[in-house]
Amino acid sequence: MVEEIVENSGTPFFAFKDIDENRPSGSIKIRVETISYFLTRYLQDLITERDKRGEIECQLEEFEARLRRETSEAVGVS
Repeated sequence: MVEEIVENSGTPFFAFKDIDENRPSGSIKIRVETISYFLTRYLQDLITERDKRGEIECQLEEFEARLRRETSEAVGVS
């Protein structure tokens, strides 16, 4: 249930589970590498999403400006 809540929140989450008792330093190193990889990918996804949102907002602004021009021209013609 907790995993489902965390996944739906869209935020990064990690937990140290089942660390190998025989080689804790090796297990921690692997966990840290995994966390680093995940956070790097998460950052890349955030940047990509931000860029896409920026492009969409720019397109919307251009579309709105065009509609306003066309509307004002149509009103001016009548």
